[in-house]
Amino acid sequence: MRVQVTPERVELTEENAVEVFVTVHNTGELIGGYHLRVLGADPSWVTLESENLSLFPDASETIRALVRIPPGVAAGERRIAVQVRELTPPQAISIAEIELVVPPQQALKLTLTPMTVVGGRSGSFGVILENTGNTTVYAPLAGTDAEDVMRFAFTPPALTLAPGDQAIGDLLASGPRRWFGSPVVRAFGIGLQPEPDETGADPGTGKPLASDEPLATGTLLQKPRISRAALGLASLLLAVTVFATVITIAFSAVVGQSASDRNLAIQIAAARNSVAIAGSSVLGGTVVLLTDGAPVAGVTVELFDASATTVPIMQTATGSDGTWQIDQLPSGSYLFRVSGAGFAEIWYPAATSASDATEVTVQVGQQITDLQVALGGLPASVAGLVVGSDVAGAVLTVQVPVEFLPAEAVAATPT
Repeated sequence: MRVQVTPERVELTEENAVEVFVTVHNTGELIGGYHLRVLGADPSWVTLESENLSLFPDASETIRALVRIPPGVAAGERRIAVQVRELTPPQAISIAEIELVVPPQQALKLTLTPMTVVGGRSGSFGVILENTGNTTVYAPLAGTDAEDVMRFAFTPPALTLAPGDQAIGDLLASGPRRWFGSPVVRAFGIGLQPEPDETGADPGTGKPLASDEPLATGTLLQKPRISRAALGLASLLLAVTVFATVITIAFSAVVGQSASDRNLAIQIAAARNSVAIAGSSVLGGTVVLLTDGAPVAGVTVELFDASATTVPIMQTATGSDGTWQIDQLPSGSYLFRVSGAGFAEIWYPAATSASDATEVTVQVGQQITDLQVALGGLPASVAGLVVGSDVAGAVLTVQVPVEFLPAEAVAATPT
């Protein structure tokens, strides 16, 4: 028999599909039966018009094969082969190769978490980058805002991602802060820096993506240095002081500084002061890793009223030592939630939903700063490619080295 494949080299289009024609010619003197099979490609990638055919002597027939490469396959050249096996004597086998060229397609997905941070001069965000294309991407990060007053510090400043890779970085966004007045809402966008030259910023690691529009947006809600609550508290204290002084002087002049008048003035001042500190309670604590107890910086802590867990009443972010604190709270019962890039969302102390969380109750002026939450990672997946002459039904086993297991899990595992 004689086998011919047309074309022998194909460059895939954007649809990653191509038609290949396989011509089989019976060069023998008897009627022959033939079976066609495509090697070097996943069976789901190839659709044969017919897998079996029968030919008279000196007859030929052409079979159409549709090869469709799924999105995400790495760019470059790959070879597949068409195997034609003779079912009748002399049972010969013929193989014809096809060279497929997968063109590079750059695509990048960027996510900012959380999208909004309440802070002072600066706020910490997590940046998640995912290469959804089929070629290596070099991504130098940059930020921009409409007023051009903000500054952005990325750690690391640039990332290189292979196809399918995901990476996590940190962003510290800062801007000028008011002394008094209402909070300032500063909206900004995160994208990629333009190429500094024609060849890209980092040869050998992939060209930067050109992007005129931000890939993600975020908001920094800046509180003034002296908040309205602090100004109101100072004004109220001043008013109480002046009122107490006036009352004391007036009663002293009338009754000659009688003990009863002095007691009345003291009672009035005490009543005013108790009102002034009604919002002076404090909640705080520490966020650590579930595996080794190390502090976690830059995660979001959201505080909710225990009777309404839909919208947070306040939020903040943990510092470099994993600590957080929310001041000027009225007495009452609260729930709080901790979330961050690459971590599962946790309600205090270790619940996955608000219904299972534990309430924290504070009294007037009470300070509770020892609340601790342990964060764990998000579920992950492992994928790959098994290569061989016949890999159908192969069994894969995933093993975790004991040194990467939490100490509790190791202790509970029987020998």
